[in-house]
Amino acid sequence: MEDQSKKKYYLLIVLISVLVTAPLFAKGFFDTHDGDFHINRIIGTLQSIRDGQYLPMIIPNFVNGFGYGTNLFYPPLACYLPIFLMIFTCGNVLNAFKLMIFISVVISGITMFNLMFDITQNKKKSLIVAIIYLTVPYRLVDIYVRMAIGEILAFIFIPLVFQGLFNIINANGEKWYLLVIGTVGLLLAHNISTLLVALTAIIYVICYLDKILKEKKLKKLIVCLVFAIGMTVFFLAPFLETTLSSDYYVELYDDKTSLKAYSSYLYELFMGKINNGYLFTLSYPNKANNDICLTIGLQILVPLMFTPFIFKNISKANKNLYIITLIIGLLSALATTNIFPWDLFQNTIIGYIQFPMRMFIISTFTLSIIAGVNVYMLFNDKNSFKDIFILILVIFIYVQPIINLVKFNSEYDVYSGYEIEEISKYEYINSSKCSEFEYLPVKALKNFQYLQNRKNEILVLSGNTEISEQNKNGTKMTAVISNTLEDSVVELPYIYYKGYTCKIDDQKIDVVESENGMVSIEIPKGTEGGLSIKYTGTKCLYISLVISMLTCFTFAFCIAYTKLNHKKNDKIKGEIKWE
Repeated sequence: MEDQSKKKYYLLIVLISVLVTAPLFAKGFFDTHDGDFHINRIIGTLQSIRDGQYLPMIIPNFVNGFGYGTNLFYPPLACYLPIFLMIFTCGNVLNAFKLMIFISVVISGITMFNLMFDITQNKKKSLIVAIIYLTVPYRLVDIYVRMAIGEILAFIFIPLVFQGLFNIINANGEKWYLLVIGTVGLLLAHNISTLLVALTAIIYVICYLDKILKEKKLKKLIVCLVFAIGMTVFFLAPFLETTLSSDYYVELYDDKTSLKAYSSYLYELFMGKINNGYLFTLSYPNKANNDICLTIGLQILVPLMFTPFIFKNISKANKNLYIITLIIGLLSALATTNIFPWDLFQNTIIGYIQFPMRMFIISTFTLSIIAGVNVYMLFNDKNSFKDIFILILVIFIYVQPIINLVKFNSEYDVYSGYEIEEISKYEYINSSKCSEFEYLPVKALKNFQYLQNRKNEILVLSGNTEISEQNKNGTKMTAVISNTLEDSVVELPYIYYKGYTCKIDDQKIDVVESENGMVSIEIPKGTEGGLSIKYTGTKCLYISLVISMLTCFTFAFCIAYTKLNHKKNDKIKGEIKWE
C-alpha cells in the first residue's frame, strides 16, 4: 500500500528526469571530455566477447590491434549495462548508452526519495530533496561536459549506502541489505566515488560509534562489508593482481596531477564565471577545468542561507544527523576550492581523486538533503503541491541555460569504434579509445614510438629461430617454430597483461614482459612445433568469479530469510493485537 502511494512521486521524478536529460533524445550525440572513450570501451568489450573471451578484459582492436586491458582497471557496470540495454535499442550502442544515462538519473532520484522517506516518513520533503539532487549543476556537468559515466552511475548508489547505514544504526536494521547493494553498486561503478563515499560513511559511523557499540550493531556492519567485498571480488582481485604484476603509466600520471592547481576559486563556488552571456559556466584560461560549471547551485545556496532560522525547528531525533550532514557538505564543497590545504593531502589516499572538483560528489548528496529539508520547512503547506510546482519552475529557469549550452554533433560517428585503432598517426599520447593510455605498461609507454611503428607479427629479439605461418585473430594467434639453432627470445604482438597463455605443441611456455612492454617468451634450442597464444585470464580471475557467485547466492538467501522472518513477526504482532 505504501509503494502504491509513492507512485505519483515516482512519476514526477521520472518527468523531471526527462527534462534534465532532454538533449539525450536528440539525433547524434554531444561533444564531451570522455564520451568517446566510454562508447569505444563498450564497443571494444563487445569485440572482446566476439573474440571468445569468457570474461572480456582485453580489447583486441585497441593500440594497433596489440590489445589494451581497459576492463582490467575500469569497473564493469558502465560497460555491461549498455550492452544489456542494446536488447531494447535494436543493437544500437549509442542509444543504449543514452538509455543507461536516462535510467541512471531516474533511479538516482528514486533512491534519494526512498532514503529521505526512511529518515523523515514525509513524502513531500523526500520529493523536494530528490528534485534538488537531480538538478544540481555538477550533475549536469557530469552528463553534458565530462560524460563521467562512473559518477553518473554512482549517484544511484550513494543514497542506498546511507539508507542501509541509517536503517542499521538508527532503525531496526531490517533493510541492512541496502548497504550491501549500494556498496556493491559503487564498487562496480566508480573507484573514486567509492573512496569518497567510504570516507564519508566512516565519519558517519564514528559519530554514532557509542550507539553502534552499545546496541551491538558493529557485527552487522562488518557482515555487510564482507558481503560487498565477496560479491565484487571478481573485479577487485584481478584488478589488484594486474596492478601488482607490472608498472603502469597511471602511476606516473597520478604523480603529475597537482590537486592545488586543479582547484577552483572560492567565488566560483557561489557564482561561477561569466561565459557566453551566462553566469553559470566557467572558462579557465590557466587551468584544466575548461567549460566546467563548478558552482554549487542556487537551488542549494539559497536554502542554505536560511539554515540559522530553520535549525531550531529540526526535530530532536534528527538534529545530530542534520548537523553531521551539513558539516560534511560544507567541508566537501569548500574542498573543491584553492582555500582547502590540498598540499597536505597530495601524497595521501585522497590524492587518488585527481581533481578537487570530485568532492562535489559528496557535497551534491549531503547539501541536497540540507537544502531540501530547509525548503520544506520554509514552505510546509502539507496539503498543496503549489510550492513544489514553484520550486521546479524556479530550478528549471536556472538550469535551462546550462542544458542549452550542450555542444551537439548531429554527425557523431559511433562506427569508427569498430575499426582497429591506428596509433601510428598520433603526435601526442592521447586517443579517443584509450584516453591518455594510462593503463599501458610503463615499458610500453617509454617505447611508444616503437609501438607506433611495430609490425603486427612475432619478432625475434635474440637468438636464432624461424617463425612461419603466422595467423593472428584478435587475442588468439598461431604460428610454426622451426630451425631453433640456439636459445631464442621472441616478442609477440600483444601488450603485456597477465593472463596470456602460450603453448608449443600443447606444452605451456612461461610468458614474461619484454623491455618494450610486450608479451615475450623464451624458446629453448632445438624447439620445433606449433605455437599458439591466447588470452585466457588468470586462475585468480576464475577463482574470484566463483567466490563472487557463491557470495551472491548466500546474500540472496539471507535477504529471503530476513524477509520471511519479518513477515512472521508481523503476523505474530497482528495476532497479539487481535487478541
